[in-house]
Amino acid sequence: MLQIFQMTSGYFQESPSNLTLSLGKDVKLSCSILALGEAPEISWLRDGEAFEFADINQMQVPLEEGEWETTSELSISSLQVSDMGNYQCVAWVNGSEIVSEGAYLKLEGLPLFSEEPQDLEITADTPFNLSCRAQGPPDPVLVIWLQDSVPVNSLADPLAQTPSVLGVRGESAQAMPASSDHKMTPFKRQQLPGWG
Repeated sequence: MLQIFQMTSGYFQESPSNLTLSLGKDVKLSCSILALGEAPEISWLRDGEAFEFADINQMQVPLEEGEWETTSELSISSLQVSDMGNYQCVAWVNGSEIVSEGAYLKLEGLPLFSEEPQDLEITADTPFNLSCRAQGPPDPVLVIWLQDSVPVNSLADPLAQTPSVLGVRGESAQAMPASSDHKMTPFKRQQLPGWG
């Protein structure tokens, strides 16, 4: 894309880049703007909204004839699902807002359980419910419930949608959920008192 640098404006010579990373990793996104006049300050947007409480380092370098280069680096440590989104830089140059091209930060890895079945104490032959909630990436996340290591539902079953609630009749059983993105991923067994 051809950028025209006018005496009263500026332009982003570097925009953040698309990235796909794993949960828990650290990441740095950067952008750089050239401008005439005063040295511009760069702010960051995530999904079009101001990215508050961000760890940002900026460097402003005077060039020649009133030209400035400002470089900004956004650091995010221990990536979480909530960090996914579209990131952009924005700067005000001589009263005009200039926005960089966007970069999408995508996460990969195994789904995580945000809610797990809880241990219960019940009397024999008493029906009860077990619930779990899982979130990606990847999305969508589907849940398979296992009873005595045998699937209780299929991926096509509405019970596979998360959050998932498994109704258990009053019988002796062991159940555990397994998440899936088209394959079963085992999840730790929830041993319930009195089950066996």
